[in-house]
Amino acid sequence: MDENTPLTFETRDEFHRKGVAEKAINLLLSDVDVSPMVIDGKWGTGKTEFSEKFVHLLGETTDDIHCTYVDAFKADHADNPLITLIAAVANLIEDPQQQESFVQQAIPAVRYGLKTLGKAGVAWFLKQNAEDIADEFEATVKQVGEDSINASAERLVKEHQNAEENLDALKAALIQVSEETPLVIFIDELDRCRPDFAVAILEHIKHVFDVPNVQFVLVANLEQLKASINHCYGLGVDAQRYLDKFIKFSFKLSPLFSQDRHNFTIASVEHAKNLIREHPTLSDSELKHAGYQELIETLVSNNRLSLRETETFIRYIDIYNVLTNGEAFPERLIFGYGLLRLLGVYYFCFHPGICDELDHDVVDGEKMSKPFGVISHTKFADADPRNISLALGALIFLDSTKPVTGLDLSDEDDIREWNADIGGLFRNGGFPPRQGNRVSIISEVIRQLRMTG
Repeated sequence: MDENTPLTFETRDEFHRKGVAEKAINLLLSDVDVSPMVIDGKWGTGKTEFSEKFVHLLGETTDDIHCTYVDAFKADHADNPLITLIAAVANLIEDPQQQESFVQQAIPAVRYGLKTLGKAGVAWFLKQNAEDIADEFEATVKQVGEDSINASAERLVKEHQNAEENLDALKAALIQVSEETPLVIFIDELDRCRPDFAVAILEHIKHVFDVPNVQFVLVANLEQLKASINHCYGLGVDAQRYLDKFIKFSFKLSPLFSQDRHNFTIASVEHAKNLIREHPTLSDSELKHAGYQELIETLVSNNRLSLRETETFIRYIDIYNVLTNGEAFPERLIFGYGLLRLLGVYYFCFHPGICDELDHDVVDGEKMSKPFGVISHTKFADADPRNISLALGALIFLDSTKPVTGLDLSDEDDIREWNADIGGLFRNGGFPPRQGNRVSIISEVIRQLRMTG
């Protein structure tokens, strides 16, 4: 897709999220007070792409609302959330004269509302108990004189009054701007901002921008936002109750989607398939075959990889393919080789501890088999020999240099059956059943990715 082409649900909606956006739009257009609305999701779940499509769909749905998108993380460096929000509103005003008028009305509020809703000195002076600061106050008087203190206090109170007046003026300007055409402001990446900036955005929305016809949609990981609140106000603050004061409605982007309302698919699994299918070189490799797809799906789903983590996994597969001059997954590759190579890439991406142990010839069978869902050797007993995960589990358990809980290697019949299952992975060529050169394939992949092999 051309980078200048708008990102819409029509151009790409592999996770079938258009219906979710349509329902959220219906809420924004209704009489129910849902602002601020939060689109919640962990990092890497596709919130930003969903929001960009959401904004475009809202613009197509109605001409009665002006909508804009703000990347809060990019604005974080400005260190003034009030300016960020005012600029977002100003960008929605199409008439140049009205825009200029609004900006001029907003400037005094910005001048007096530095960083937070009032200057720190004003807040401190007005909130302190006189008895608590008596000694400090008396000492200060002796240094600079009572008249100077009185003048400073009077100035601080006056500035606080001016700030309140100018914030009221800003609210009046907002009401005037949104009276004819309601405004919807999307604020993305809030959870990636510095904690004080993120919290200040919330507080400004609550105390300054809470006016009719101005709605906010916040895009953030709520758990991370709670951590920001605790960072600012301490662990003793109930972050959820704090958020409840600001947020009217939230919904989480589901990792599942359904094309027919009955059969649900994990979004990251579908994403992995699409990434390989659309890749210029991997699409022509052995990875398109069902056996490899099965292991990739197992690794993605069993470990609940996010969309971004899935992209990382596929990218590292591509990197490994480049480092091996395109020979990572060639035609007629012995199946077991390919599976172990995939595992090597996965461990390199997400389990550096396993990689370090393999460097020292330590094969922890139980730890290495968990990512593909094998947690016990007892599953091997009546297993379908075509079950790829169980065959890999048997291989790694038998080659483990660390004891495996409950595994008795004295039962030769069991060992023979497990090795038969393992042998099925290595059709057209096999390995001695209990030698560590099978796991060494994984180590070789890790060395290649470290660019030491």
